[in-house]
Amino acid sequence: MRTEKLQTLAHRETLILGCESYADLWPELMPLARSHYEEVTGTPEIALNLATSTYEQLQAVGGLRMVTMRADTDVATGELIGYCSVVLSRHSHTGAKIARVDGVYVRPEWRSGTDAGRALLKHAMKVSTEEGATMFYVGSRPRYDLSPLLEWMGFGMVEVQYARQLHPRTEI
Repeated sequence: MRTEKLQTLAHRETLILGCESYADLWPELMPLARSHYEEVTGTPEIALNLATSTYEQLQAVGGLRMVTMRADTDVATGELIGYCSVVLSRHSHTGAKIARVDGVYVRPEWRSGTDAGRALLKHAMKVSTEEGATMFYVGSRPRYDLSPLLEWMGFGMVEVQYARQLHPRTEI
């Protein structure tokens, strides 16, 4: 596993960026995933129920990269403070290999003034490039808008997506 170090100014700590196995990461990931879901969900009546078997299957066929950020000097022992799950696939129209962010999260106390979010996304882009991806897609949610960061990093808007919860007798 290739790692990178980032020195933050606000916390005066070293952050370790790495890429870890989903199965190994799962016990530490769940509390952060729960916080992430509570922060951004538009459907609080639907409980978080991560499809771990889907992530494990994606990892088994080489289609998942879990990019992590830890506070400490060692990726094996440092405290997990952020993650970016990236799904690698072929674009259905062009056949090009693409990377699509499934989720990106940095604990709130590590966001402001640390450069952690930008560094995490940059590392995820680097990992994706090394995997042969030619495009990197990341979304933003109304409840936690990443648009200013993404635009500052050079991303352009390519799609606006809408969702509607379906019920058995939904009329359209």
